Amino acid sequence: MIRPTRSDPGIRSSRGRRYHVIAVVVICCLLLALCGFTPDSNVSSPAIVQPNSSGATGSAVPARAEYGGAVSSGNLAGIIQCDKSVVFNSTTAATTELVALSAGQVIYVCGYSLTIQGVATTPASIKFVYGTGSNCGTGTTNLTGTLTGSTVAGSAIAVNAGSGLGTVFRTTAGQALCMTTATVTLKAGHVFYTQF
Repeated sequence: MIRPTRSDPGIRSSRGRRYHVIAVVVICCLLLALCGFTPDSNVSSPAIVQPNSSGATGSAVPARAEYGGAVSSGNLAGIIQCDKSVVFNSTTAATTELVALSAGQVIYVCGYSLTIQGVATTPASIKFVYGTGSNCGTGTTNLTGTLTGSTVAGSAIAVNAGSGLGTVFRTTAGQALCMTTATVTLKAGHVFYTQF
């Protein structure tokens, strides 16, 4: 009977295969350790992780809600959806309250649409402002520039901004939203807003 010697290729290839399998197992263990894998301590009853990211319609936003956002001033910010509107028709030159203030809350305007009738002499105009007191009479601050109508009597200029999604402008907390109009011609339209 002939015994294989150490130099026999069959013995070398069998040892090589063993070393190869051991090396693969060691590498896999190292990779799992580097990736932070730890086996579940209770495989038969794993713990259920609640993401706490859903809520009922009309309820407060969950602390870990997942929703659409955008980059704003270099930071991630949620997109505001306006869910209220106010209609106005003005034939006076005055400052008129559109949305009442609520302590600690901000009024976000997501869009507006208005029509300014033309006047032959002094054109009609409108601008949005915020403030406190009767018709924003205290601390009145401009939110927009003055939007001016035509000097052609009977003509009308339509002005639209925003779509109801995303903010066009906003008040500071605890302020009312008002509009200031000049001349007695018709200024009419509506504002989409939300307040919180």
